Amino acid sequence: MARNSNSNAPPCNAHTAPAPDQQQRRRQAECMRRLPTIPVIDLARLRAPAERAAALAELDAACRDYGFFQVVGHGVGGGGGAMLDVARRFFDLPFGERARYMSPDIRAAVRYGTSFNQLNDGVLCWQDFLKLVCDDLDAVVPSWPDAPADLRCARRLLL
Repeated sequence: MARNSNSNAPPCNAHTAPAPDQQQRRRQAECMRRLPTIPVIDLARLRAPAERAAALAELDAACRDYGFFQVVGHGVGGGGGAMLDVARRFFDLPFGERARYMSPDIRAAVRYGTSFNQLNDGVLCWQDFLKLVCDDLDAVVPSWPDAPADLRCARRLLL
């Protein structure tokens, strides 16, 4: 089909608008530019007397303005994944082994339990927990569960 040279219309194959996926990418990029960034709080600054007041002011502003923030400089090692693995394996133990650590004493150094109360809770509120006191590791680690075998060794991940 030939184009009429007297016509002001663009040729049939002319493309005047960006493809929909290009328009969508441009809109997304524009939205991302307008989004606020998540506040980053460096806890190491709290240990520096000259920076402490400014770091606390940033923390206060993050809590008030956003309600959440990212923490860096906390000094916690990268062993969180290994600790979670040990915890998962504890909860995979047969109930009888876990039940040895059940206690009604909320101050117990080691306490296994569940928040599920069949009279009051729906299943959505159910959580099992293992509380391990960590404030004096040398004193409390011997009372920690002996299974999984590497749970007590996981203390080095906390240092």
